[in-house]
Amino acid sequence: MIFSEEEKPTKQVSTITPEMFQKLKIGMSEDTVKEIVGYGALHKDENKLNYRGKNGVEENSMVSLEFNNGKLEAIYEFGLITKRKY
Repeated sequence: MIFSEEEKPTKQVSTITPEMFQKLKIGMSEDTVKEIVGYGALHKDENKLNYRGKNGVEENSMVSLEFNNGKLEAIYEFGLITKRKY
């Protein structure tokens, strides 16, 4: 398939709002988490998904979600719900 510059598909990057963040619970499956926050993580590695925050307490907020055996094991937020301490 050949695309012109205007037609090239772009990766849709999902953002996470404080309301979405509040719905996340340790032990959720990765699929359930993605249904809440979207499938377009800003960055994904083997066990971690990073999302850009939206409408957080700081402008460049971010959320990092870690999984173990397909289950949400840890949730880290940076400026989405609370101000950063640095």
